[in-house]
Amino acid sequence: MAIYIEKPSSTVVVAPSTDRPVSVAIKHSADSTHTPFHHHPYAQLAFSGSGIVKVVTAHHTYIVPAQHAVWIAPGTPHAAYLLKGAQIYNVAIHSSYSIKHADRDCHCLRVSDLAKAIVKTLLHEPQGPQPSPREQALWSLLIDEVKSAAPLPLGLPMPKEKRLKHLCELFIAQPNQSLTLSALCRQVGASESTMTRLFKRELTMTFNQWRNQALLTFAAALFAQDFDFGYIAQELGYGSQSAFTAMVTNLVGVPPSVFFSASAESAFTPRANFAR
Repeated sequence: MAIYIEKPSSTVVVAPSTDRPVSVAIKHSADSTHTPFHHHPYAQLAFSGSGIVKVVTAHHTYIVPAQHAVWIAPGTPHAAYLLKGAQIYNVAIHSSYSIKHADRDCHCLRVSDLAKAIVKTLLHEPQGPQPSPREQALWSLLIDEVKSAAPLPLGLPMPKEKRLKHLCELFIAQPNQSLTLSALCRQVGASESTMTRLFKRELTMTFNQWRNQALLTFAAALFAQDFDFGYIAQELGYGSQSAFTAMVTNLVGVPPSVFFSASAESAFTPRANFAR
């Protein structure tokens, strides 16, 4: 399932300052684009207004569907990929604001309707020599929304060990529920017992847990393209839609119709060993 076409591009985000601690920019992608690895001294909230955005860090890959975001902590090296037709909002937040989610430098969040409205308002807000009380109120409210947003299990952990990384990349290139660890091991020339140990050591999860998280991530990307759950189940190798529904429900505690809904609340009960 080919989702990404990589093509170099550049996105300029105005660095926030102590006077203006929040900066907002928007990028429309007429073609599929790629921003190479980089980092910056401020935090960044990158959310997809439409289409699909992929953010890659040293240890995780995040496939971000519409109405979701990736939180990127200050100083975290990352690269970004935009599918043709995608629209991304970049919100830069000064490092003086202490915002931390979970125990990782990056993770996915569901963007609330209020946060989206604030970002779009700030994008068109007139800027004078000094910040207006209205701007300051909008910044404060947006930061509160980001702090209160619940992390979502859409980040896919990636290992460092070369053989295991190659195996994971092979699965990402052809995500399918029927693709087994033994089949992938034959492709990378390693034993199943060795790869099983490496999954536990490097990612603190089993292959099946990692595969399900990968499938959930790709399902989110397909849902963002308006495919129905029957098609998504078939595309990801499930024998029936009910089997796909069971996987999602077991993983996040709610069925796909709830989890993937952009209007649904972000509260759910994780039941698997998500990436940490």
